[in-house]
Amino acid sequence: MKNREVASEFMKNKVVISGIVMKNPTYCFKFLNGNRFYKTVVSCVRKSGIEDLIPVIIREQDTERVIEGKYIRIFGRFYSRNVGKKLILEVWAKKVESLQARLDDDINKILLEGYICKEPVYRKTPLNRKILDLMLAVNRPSKKSDYIPCIAWEANAWILNGMHVGDKIFIKGRIQSRDYLKKISKEECETRTAYEVSIFDYELQDTGGK
Repeated sequence: MKNREVASEFMKNKVVISGIVMKNPTYCFKFLNGNRFYKTVVSCVRKSGIEDLIPVIIREQDTERVIEGKYIRIFGRFYSRNVGKKLILEVWAKKVESLQARLDDDINKILLEGYICKEPVYRKTPLNRKILDLMLAVNRPSKKSDYIPCIAWEANAWILNGMHVGDKIFIKGRIQSRDYLKKISKEECETRTAYEVSIFDYELQDTGGK
């Protein structure tokens, strides 16, 4: 029964990406059981030509397949963790495959099932495009939760604007990265990278909110 429960939980947070390794893995941390983990970055290029740089955590035994300049495919989950007041988002690899060459199109797919944990924020861009910002809480088998920012566009944004805290949703999308300027002081700004899930499709599963 436990294995089936874990399999069911895995389907609530499932990632598949493929692309080029941007840098060799560097040591990140070690668990109490002695397992060591390393961090790398994978570039996934959209059909539009925009590049998403996705941080990936891999196990020590997978480092021999993760080489700068080589193509790989990764199956895993999108996890969050807090470092101070900062929310860190990373793909944790469950399986790593070496590719002999780039696929016709880079893969960047994510499935998430979770609960709205902050009131959605509806806004428009300077070009009048509709956007909705969502924060999704996705449960892990360990009973912890990952907090994942999501973004919906146009018609999806307008429809999902009716959701509230506690509502449950299943989404399909893409992990995307974007750079932004963070004001450090009156004179100084710093370029940082934000990560979020761009929603392609969704299914409302429960309305536990208002």
